[in-house]
Amino acid sequence: MRDKTPLVFALFAAAACREAARSGPTDPALQELLGATRIEIYALDLLDTRDRPASAPPLEASRVFHDCEILGRAELVAPAQRERLVSLLQRGFDENDTKVGKCWAPRHGVHAEFAGGKVDLVVCFQCLQAEVYDSRSNAGARRHELIADSVEPEVTQIYRALGLRIAD
Repeated sequence: MRDKTPLVFALFAAAACREAARSGPTDPALQELLGATRIEIYALDLLDTRDRPASAPPLEASRVFHDCEILGRAELVAPAQRERLVSLLQRGFDENDTKVGKCWAPRHGVHAEFAGGKVDLVVCFQCLQAEVYDSRSNAGARRHELIADSVEPEVTQIYRALGLRIAD
């Protein structure tokens, strides 16, 4: 009879890796969103501002969020709205099962301020990726996280309820 130990070990290792990937973001910056003193959301143009034609007039700095043009912005003031958005984003991070695309056409942005720093998120539900910028880390270092598209309709609903239009 053949020893099945290597097969069992490989299956256990694969399951452990999959569970680690499903455990959601490990970046503590995302946890800071719950205690944010201010949260502003941005509807973003899916085209990178660095790809604008040279003949196009330059955008004002206040209309750019991590190389994305801001089409609209709104502050989340109501605690229930904040909690709902944070809950949805966390669920999206938790539910991603390591799927990822290549497009990078973000349409959702989040800017959160809290005691000691700020966190920015740029989210592309189409390719299932998010960039997380944490002001407390190395010069606001960017980190990549995976996010499930299952929460996109509800996140977009929050944006639309505040009068923001999501780019097609």
